[in-house]
Order: sequence, then C-alpha cells, then structure tokens
Amino acid sequence: MNIEQAFIKGCKIQDIAEIYEMRLKDENFVIAKEFSELPNSYDVLLKEDCKRKVAMFQISDEWVTVVEAKEVNDYDLLMYISKKCKAIVVCTVCSDVIGACGYAILKNGNVETADYSEDIDDVDEYVSDVLQEEGIEYRTLMFSEIMRDTSIEKTILKS
Repeated sequence: MNIEQAFIKGCKIQDIAEIYEMRLKDENFVIAKEFSELPNSYDVLLKEDCKRKVAMFQISDEWVTVVEAKEVNDYDLLMYISKKCKAIVVCTVCSDVIGACGYAILKNGNVETADYSEDIDDVDEYVSDVLQEEGIEYRTLMFSEIMRDTSIEKTILKS
C-alpha cells in the first residue's frame, strides 16, 4: 500500500480548494523550487495526466487534509500553498510494501524539516508519530477509504 497525504494548518479549506482548482485547470499555474526532500511520484503519475481527483476535508479546527486519487502529493502546489497562505504543511509518504516512509514539514514556502528512509520496520507507526508531534490526531488514509466513508464531509475536485 502506498499513501501520500498532506495536512495543512493556517489556510481555510475554501482557499485550499480554490488554489487546487486553479492548478487543475492550468498545470503551469504553480512554479515552485525544486523539491527533493522526498521521492516525487507526481511527475511520473500525474504531470501528463489530465484526469485528477482530489479529496480534502477538515480533520480538526486547525487542520485540513488533502489526498489525491493516485495517492501522490503535488509538492509544487503544497509549497505554493505553504507560501501563499503562510501555512504549515505536513507531507507524508508511506509505502509498507517496501518499508519506506518519510515526511516533510513546509513553513512559509520553505522546507523546515524532512526525513525519508527505506529501513523502517513499522511505517504506520513512524508516520503516526510524526503527525502526533505536529499536533495532528489523525491517521493517514487512502483516497478510496475517504470516498467510502460517508461520515466524512469532504470536498471533491476533479479535472
């Protein structure tokens, strides 16, 4: 299972949705710094794909989470959101198949902290610990889990 998920603090869900809508309409909307702190699946899976689905929802008074259907983070866009909204963005990547996971914490458009390893015994616990350290009381979810959960009031965007 591969899950890439972002958690955003300091930006309203409506503003996040508006920024994502602009990106979905125009791939060149965002120009960010080279992001090399985590493996980037975006270029491989989404850059040339005109069909994208994004789910976002409020997980607490402070935090919004964003998950793409293809389980990839759009790091250029997340860097942009972090800078434009002066927000904190926690990006997580987790692959229990190969025992690899990592995270990056973005603040005001810069990478504050990042770590990635392919030698993690319990990737779920590792990511959970990172989220808890940031005050996020939530676990990572796959896009399909979010879509099936009717108790989640979510915003869905499609291109």
